[in-house]
Formats: sequence, C-alpha cells, structure tokens
Amino acid sequence: MKTAYFGIDLFENCLPALYAQGWEIVRVFSIPDRAGEYDRSAKICRFAQEHGISVQTTRATPEDIRALEESGVVYTITAGYPWLIPVSKTLRQVNVHPAFLPIGRGAWPMPAAILKGVSSGVTLHKLTARFDEGDIVLREEIPLAADENLLSLTEKIQKAAVRLLGEFLTAPDEFWQRAVPQGAGEYWQEPGDAERTIRAEDTTKTADLILRAFAGYGVLAFWDGKRVEILDGTVLRIAKTPSDGTLQIPLADGILTAQTWRDYD
Repeated sequence: MKTAYFGIDLFENCLPALYAQGWEIVRVFSIPDRAGEYDRSAKICRFAQEHGISVQTTRATPEDIRALEESGVVYTITAGYPWLIPVSKTLRQVNVHPAFLPIGRGAWPMPAAILKGVSSGVTLHKLTARFDEGDIVLREEIPLAADENLLSLTEKIQKAAVRLLGEFLTAPDEFWQRAVPQGAGEYWQEPGDAERTIRAEDTTKTADLILRAFAGYGVLAFWDGKRVEILDGTVLRIAKTPSDGTLQIPLADGILTAQTWRDYD
C-alpha cells in the first residue's frame, strides 16, 4: 500500500515500523535538522535516504498533498511533524499524538503532563484542520511514575507509539472505520520559559518537579544577577560545599545544584 510519512526524530522508530510492514513509502516529510535543537530529523532522514525514500524538509503544501493523491497514496502517517498539514478529501491521514486524547491537545504535552501530575499516553487519530481533534483510531494511557521525568516519559511514549502503529497497520481500513469522535477535551498550552524557570522562592518540591518536567531539555534559574540555563541539576534540602565546576542556587527550603549550565540571556 502506498503511503507518505510526516515526522521528526521524536518518533524515530515509527518510520522503520511502517517500512517493516512492507508499505511503499513514496516520500518522507520532515524539518531541517539543527544540531543541539530539541526537535531534530537526522535519524529519520538518514533512514529514508538509506532506503531510497525521497525526503522533503520544507513545509508540506496543498500542492504536495495533491501530488500524493495523484500518485495513488492511500494513507499518510504523521508522527511529531510540527507544521499543520493540509487536509485531503481523499487521503486517509493519521496522526500519532503523545497524549491520551482528548486530554492533552497541543504541541508539547509531555512536560505539561508531569507538571500537572496527570496520566500521559499516545493516541492515533484522524487528521483534521484543527490540531489534535480528529476521531480517535487507537490510544494507550501511560500513568506517570512517582519519579517520572521528561526523558523516561518520552521513552515510554516512543515504545507505545510503535505498538499502536504496528497494531493499526495490521488492519488499517478496519481501524479507520471504527474511529470514534473525541468529544470535549483539553488543550494544553506549550510550556515556555515561564514554566521551566526555577525561582528563589520555590520550594525544593517545586524545583524538583520542574527539573523532572524538562529533564534533557533544560531549566532556567537566576544566579549572580543573570539568567542561566541548567542542563544537569539536582535539588538538595541541605547545602553542601560546592565542588569544582558546580554552582548552587538558593531555594526557599534548600538549594539547586547545577553541574552543567550556560548563560541564557
């Protein structure tokens, strides 16, 4: 069956899973890869190139969608693609979303789930003109562990996404026909600098929550009159003598120790 894939490295194993099912992937749509950025595309672009699949890293246009229709594509699979994809009247467009819809609509729901202390998940749904609102095809809930962080949750989501996509690919027409409307839900605003900033008045509990929500991405704090981005930090209730190469930021009831950081402003 002919298909096109839209995605980034966040769901890097979904493209190989699609390829392993024997579907003919006519094109991979992704983003330009930028080293050091959170959203990257190097892995899936490399996979596509190694398997002779055409890659496009510019935003998909209505003309691109019409070309897919004319080429005989039946399904498109989207997994992490950041741009709104034009909706087709003939293509069956499926999106992989990293939340248990209809709760957790939005561009980056993983940190928000940790900050809110609610379950995460993965949902396969039909693509619509509005982000994350299409009929639900398949979904899997992922409860949060007590010490859940962004890295551990992302790994769980990646594995669940491959499981759900694999299940869908066994009988796509059947699953497509059985899809159900989402109904009312919640849109979560993408967390920004305000949500990932640890302040002097924060407790160690709050600081630890923020650290876990943005593990691997980085949090912000103020030190020596400037704002710094902490890439590797630890919350302590009792201050210790700082070792070489670390800094300590006071909190309401403890300290934030940074092992790796850089100036942000």
